[in-house]
Amino acid sequence: MATNVHLELLHGAENAFGLLDDRTGGQRSDAVYAGIATALKETDGLLVLLPSSTARANVRMRMFNPDGSEAEMCGNGIRCVARYLSDRGEGGRFVIETVAGDIGARVLSGVPYAVETDIGVPRVGEERRLEAGGREWTYVPVSVGNPHAIVFVDDVEAIDLARWGPMLSTHQAFPGGTNVHFVTVLDGSTLRVVHWERGAGATRACGTGIVASAAAAMRLRGVNSPVAVRVPGGVLSVVWDGEGPALLTGPVERTGARELAVT
Repeated sequence: MATNVHLELLHGAENAFGLLDDRTGGQRSDAVYAGIATALKETDGLLVLLPSSTARANVRMRMFNPDGSEAEMCGNGIRCVARYLSDRGEGGRFVIETVAGDIGARVLSGVPYAVETDIGVPRVGEERRLEAGGREWTYVPVSVGNPHAIVFVDDVEAIDLARWGPMLSTHQAFPGGTNVHFVTVLDGSTLRVVHWERGAGATRACGTGIVASAAAAMRLRGVNSPVAVRVPGGVLSVVWDGEGPALLTGPVERTGARELAVT
């Protein structure tokens, strides 16, 4: 028997999501959440809100990709959750539990709507090489609670993202897959980045990928904090001292709502 679920529609720098608040309705099975995520059209995934399992966090967030897989964390999704909670009158500062750990978020302004998130400490590895498609690639592995491969290039506009993104994302060097970001350093504090996300493909923005790209550029390319990161969906800011948690600030928009029938 089919039932309808109510989904709020939001995007962070054009990284679009459906948000399902399941805090009172009871947790559904992973298969149901995955099915909702794959049924959503013109979005980059499903954000599910559940009661927190810890006393420290206000809410627990799970994120399901369009292919039904679950991501450990979602930087743009966290901002969307913060706006949703704030719009409901639940405050302006939150701790959000994720698979990757607790993430802090606070609303900075309402016009335009901007949210700052504490993404955690980026773990930047040494440059590595791999062969794919007859080319040798140099990449930087970065963990921000989820895996990223940062590829510095002279011009991201010249990259065939649809070809190289999936090839690198599913390379045997990454048994569980990885998120791939092609990065051009524009100046000492500005990057241009395009994304290929594991489980979602090309997206307009990837919050954790933006932080990972900025962290790699600061650590290995002499870029200074704060870093302005230009992605197809807008411009976001990353502040990092090289040791502690990185702060990501960016926009959030609510675009509407919809009812979706699920079985």
